[in-house]
Formats: sequence, structure tokens, C-alpha cells
Amino acid sequence: MTNLCIYCDAPFPTARADLGYQSCLQCGEAVARQHKHTVIPLHKQGYMAFTGSDALDVVKQINPKRHDGLNITITTIIPKPV
Repeated sequence: MTNLCIYCDAPFPTARADLGYQSCLQCGEAVARQHKHTVIPLHKQGYMAFTGSDALDVVKQINPKRHDGLNITITTIIPKPV
């Protein structure tokens, strides 16, 4: 059985398909670079990762009484271009 990429219909190795991937390496990397992850330190809970663009709203909801002066560093992880 030939494994075809769901984005460009190019064949890719069976070993990659066995790992659960449905795309070739080039398309998979391009899709992965479009996603951003935001890590927010929550009080008494440690760090939590948020993948949506609503991370700033989440920070404001942590303590609504203090959100104007909230001193939390938000780290957005963006993959480096190759």
C-alpha cells in the first residue's frame, strides 16, 4: 500500500505512516511551524501550555481583580526557520 501525503499527494515512507503520520516530512514540518504554544505559570499549579490565540484572555482570568497589574511573563514558542 502506498502512503500518500494528505496535503500534496506525494508518497512518503511506510515507517513514517507506521508512526501515525499522514503527511510527508516537508508538509508536516510546514504545518507544525504554523502552530504557536504559549506557556503560562499558574499559581500553585506549575506551568500550563495553551495552543490558542486566547492565552492573554486566560491570563486575565487567572485573577480578575489583579489583571491590570499582573506581572506574568508569557513565553510564546515559535519554531526557528530552517
